[in-house]
Amino acid sequence: MQHSDKMQKLIELVRLNPGVRSCIQRIICEVVPDSVTISENGKPLNADLQRVLGPWLSTFLQNSIEMAFMCGFVVFVRRRHENIAVPLLLPLGSFCWAVECVTERTKKRKRERPCLYRYSVRPIHPEVTEDDIFVYEFLPPALKLNNILPSPLDALCSMRSIMDMTETKIEQVLHWNSMKHITTSERVNIPKDSTAEGVSLLDDFRRYLVTGQHLDMSKNYMTLNGMRASLTENPMNLSSKMIHNQFANNEEANVHVLPPNTDVNELSSLELKTNLLELQDVMQRHVTEYFHMPMLTDIAGKDIGAFVQRQDLKQMRHMSSFCCKLIQFTYAAIYNIEEKTVEVDMPQPSGMHIHTADDIKKLHESNVFLPSDRLKIRKRMMHNV
Repeated sequence: MQHSDKMQKLIELVRLNPGVRSCIQRIICEVVPDSVTISENGKPLNADLQRVLGPWLSTFLQNSIEMAFMCGFVVFVRRRHENIAVPLLLPLGSFCWAVECVTERTKKRKRERPCLYRYSVRPIHPEVTEDDIFVYEFLPPALKLNNILPSPLDALCSMRSIMDMTETKIEQVLHWNSMKHITTSERVNIPKDSTAEGVSLLDDFRRYLVTGQHLDMSKNYMTLNGMRASLTENPMNLSSKMIHNQFANNEEANVHVLPPNTDVNELSSLELKTNLLELQDVMQRHVTEYFHMPMLTDIAGKDIGAFVQRQDLKQMRHMSSFCCKLIQFTYAAIYNIEEKTVEVDMPQPSGMHIHTADDIKKLHESNVFLPSDRLKIRKRMMHNV
């Protein structure tokens, strides 16, 4: 039960949370090309294999980045597509994992590097076994007291749980405040007779105030009109009939008749001293700091903006390096060759950005452009691409 709840929270965080989803999608757009180019032993793949494998590995990388941030590793199996061996990721939620100690008696995994601790992945699919999977680490495993699906997003997941609880409380408060809550209490005057009979009557009243039961209290005293009330109809019923007859033609009038010794009070509205907007701002700040993507409101000034761009570029290059190593490991695993014979050609994120025509002018004056670059820029400016 705990595994399923934790799995649902993690999947909702990476798939439905706008901040996390935006950061992951931005990394994918900056790092992953439309087609991955691979060379084996210094020679490019033949055209037919590259045509199938290039776009397939591009899609594989997009989903791998999402899995890496959610699980801390990437797990896939070997399958065939168009009679070509391709890697196939296990869908999120189709496997469980933990951190286990590696000893001499631990069963070795395919293409496993020397380690003391590793991710133990257990597939749920009936046709996939632990011997079929390949695991590539994004972050090294960390030992925690709570070893239920350890994830790099545990801190964000905890923050999301606090926000969910706060949103639930706010909904309950709004539901309570949307209705009027009235309390009624009976007003009873305590007798002031100092005689023995009066003291006994005072005890009866105190018992009535505590228990709400008349017990042996004098019926004559509790009756509105003394002994005559017991011989005639209840005056409350008489007044109720008279009022209802008066408003008989008005169907929208709801008449409520209470005893004359009743105090009516309205409960005040509830006030939850928690600002949801502040929690959302803290959550968004935690997300951007985790992905090394500062919020736009934090960027002020030329120097700070340049520093943020350098930090962002370092993060993108780090993710690009991870993607290259992952593709190198994946290609070597599905074709059972050595990783050092595989070369991956992926464009590296650039720190140079063209925002306005002045940027193009400065680059042109610096003699940076080649004739082909000028043609590309001209086509873009003329909207021919």
